[in-house]
Amino acid sequence: IDTSGASLVGVILGDDVSLDDAGATGEFDTKNVGTDKTVSVSGLTLDGDDAGNYSLTQPSALADITAKTLTVDDVTADNKEYDGNTDADIDTSGASLVGVILGDDVSLDDAGATGEFDTKDVGTDKTVSISGLTLDGDDAGNYSLTQPSALADITAKSLTVDDVTADNKEYDGNTDADIDTSGASLVGVILGDDVSLDDAGATGEFDTKDVGTDKTVSISGLTLDGDDAGNYSLTQPSALADITAKALT
Repeated sequence: IDTSGASLVGVILGDDVSLDDAGATGEFDTKNVGTDKTVSVSGLTLDGDDAGNYSLTQPSALADITAKTLTVDDVTADNKEYDGNTDADIDTSGASLVGVILGDDVSLDDAGATGEFDTKDVGTDKTVSISGLTLDGDDAGNYSLTQPSALADITAKSLTVDDVTADNKEYDGNTDADIDTSGASLVGVILGDDVSLDDAGATGEFDTKDVGTDKTVSISGLTLDGDDAGNYSLTQPSALADITAKALT
């Protein structure tokens, strides 16, 4: 309480009476949050030669009790592979409230908790905003809750390539292979994403230079284009082709 501006009302002119606030204390009507709550003031006394001629009615005041802010520790979010959305799986099994006053009945309710990445895109230590955590218990109304956040990664989604073929060839002493990417298509792109296959630098190579049928041709140099290409990784394909014997005369 603040008694710096306090004054006595009703003192007869000329009497020696003053207010002594040395022992003054205040007490809210309840401990609970509220506005314009009654504060009972006690411990005010009278001083002066004429103080014995007066009795003092203790005053009251109005003041608010605002909610105490709580935070949450140890909520985590799971890493995920890129899936085109910001949904995040969170783990509240180890969550605890920070700031609860000893003895108060307050607990954390995580039944409606959800998590959301800041963006859908690939990245490390991305912020996951958590919402839907609430407070339970008889004293929950005396607190407000700051929703926590966590960090997690979104990793690139792996794409594969269909319908890349390699041409058979006559033995020529090297492993070079001619490939055909005209019918190639990406497998695994999320609907609506801007990703395409760039085959400008694609090359093929037989596993060995030697004659054989259905020999593996490793293909490299295929890349991804498009606004969403950074959210994907590309597994280079392979094909099968023959090296036939070179005719000698």
